[in-house]
Amino acid sequence: MNISNDINTKNGLKTPEGITNGFTNINSDHAAIHKGWAYLTSDYFTLSNGGVKEYCFTCPLDTFVHFKNINVSSLGGSIKLELIRRSTVTENTGTDLNVSNPNDNFDDASDSTVKESPTYTGGSSWIEFYTLADSTNQFVGTSSLTMNPNEEIVFKDGNEQYIIKATNLTSEDVTVEWKAFWYEEPQGKVEWFYEY
Repeated sequence: MNISNDINTKNGLKTPEGITNGFTNINSDHAAIHKGWAYLTSDYFTLSNGGVKEYCFTCPLDTFVHFKNINVSSLGGSIKLELIRRSTVTENTGTDLNVSNPNDNFDDASDSTVKESPTYTGGSSWIEFYTLADSTNQFVGTSSLTMNPNEEIVFKDGNEQYIIKATNLTSEDVTVEWKAFWYEEPQGKVEWFYEY
């Protein structure tokens, strides 16, 4: 995406960047951060032997959530992290995770919510990934939902709910930390990238 129209204008004329004489380009994720439409959340917890920790991610109306990544790490053992879709959430009154805007120039709050400990039935595991670690605590297992900047998954709008589920795969206590990044695009408004 070319943003030189905004940041490199002199006397009404478009000018290239001053060092290399090239045009400044940023990717769509970066553009969403500049627009104030990107968000972060994270959590840190311990899972006992075979333990499970779950969250409910609720999408807004008329907005596509571009879920770019979850980075997860575990110490003391391996875990599975999965996204579950098409479940029926019967209770979603758990503690809200703090969702922050990484652009401090904007006060825009996310229209999505992330809550702990939902009650739900059904659904299917959509995406799974794993951290690999052991009980010696000699290394931290890490993993990511996506592996490159062009990967993402797009959630359905209309208050669709997704379960984020962490499962301890070992017989030891495991300390887990995860962090998610996404941006929210008004439905059908892909052209906003070209309106920077």
